[in-house]
Amino acid sequence: MPSFKKIVKKVYKAASKSLDFQNEAAEVSNQVNRWAKKKTNGLIEEIFPPGIVDEMTRLMFANAENGVRSLMLQKPKTMNFISSMEASNVLEGLGLTLPFSPGGFTKMVDSTLAKYLCVSEIFHKSFIEVNEEGTEAAAVTASRFKLTGSARIIEKPIDFVADHPFLFLIRDESTGVVVIIGSLLNPLAG
Repeated sequence: MPSFKKIVKKVYKAASKSLDFQNEAAEVSNQVNRWAKKKTNGLIEEIFPPGIVDEMTRLMFANAENGVRSLMLQKPKTMNFISSMEASNVLEGLGLTLPFSPGGFTKMVDSTLAKYLCVSEIFHKSFIEVNEEGTEAAAVTASRFKLTGSARIIEKPIDFVADHPFLFLIRDESTGVVVIIGSLLNPLAG
């Protein structure tokens, strides 16, 4: 079976690049924002807000479109606007759930962590200017993927020595709700 990277290059004429999210998250975000600015001739300067790319990011998709279209208008009929949105909630509200659920990318991503990978945010920005000379438009869409669930335990193990009594809580990360509270009073008892 051909790899995702080969399919992206051959079918979509797109490029892929390995990035270090764990150690250079801010620089990766800056690289993507510079790419968006370049691809849109400066019309869209930033697709990812500061801090959105972090060490839990594992994959990003981005595409851009820029063009001038021909359209004849009378002089007063001109407009110029830029729009941006975080589209994840809208798409989920329309019933698109697979990308936002862990394991939705197991056939696309060759990794033992693929079953924990899901889309966390989708950002979209567009710019349109209509004037007497025509229409200039640009758009960028970028997705951030993160690890969920027990992948965090696999990815970043924590050394915990249970040699004294302790309390523990298990909470749902998406809501913050505590679902289990427990205690271990004598960890040395077999």
